[in-house]
Amino acid sequence: MNFTPESMNSSADDPIVLLVEAQPNPPDQVIPNMNLQDGEQPQASSTAEKERKVRKRCRIFQKEKAKLRKKMPKLKRELPTTKKTSEKLRKSIERLRKGKKTVNERNKPRGPKKLSLVRKEEVVKFLCLDENSRVPSGKKDTITKNKNNNRGEC
Repeated sequence: MNFTPESMNSSADDPIVLLVEAQPNPPDQVIPNMNLQDGEQPQASSTAEKERKVRKRCRIFQKEKAKLRKKMPKLKRELPTTKKTSEKLRKSIERLRKGKKTVNERNKPRGPKKLSLVRKEEVVKFLCLDENSRVPSGKKDTITKNKNNNRGEC
């Protein structure tokens, strides 16, 4: 069943639509705001709103600046310790990069020290000298080399 009237279904009997051209309003003409209820004020211009937004942003930045200013002394106190720790970490990383010595490098056989051999020969020569080889009894067991033509303790 179709309950719609025939006048609505027919497209031949369309009412004539009058086109109304939109005419631009002159700038000095004030258009009343139809959305306003009784007692409400019209919306302020956008400049006041922009100023409000700018002030709000300025306050936010000032608060952030104050927080950062409070953090500065703490960060200045922590700076030397962080530098020290970063230096320690850098050195440890360098050590790790070099790697550990292999077993062959650590356990290389070392020859006798040349300095100790030379010193041993000099001591033997010193003791073989006549003036040092005759040590009277009762003197100390240490032998020192003669200096400036003075006889050392024997």
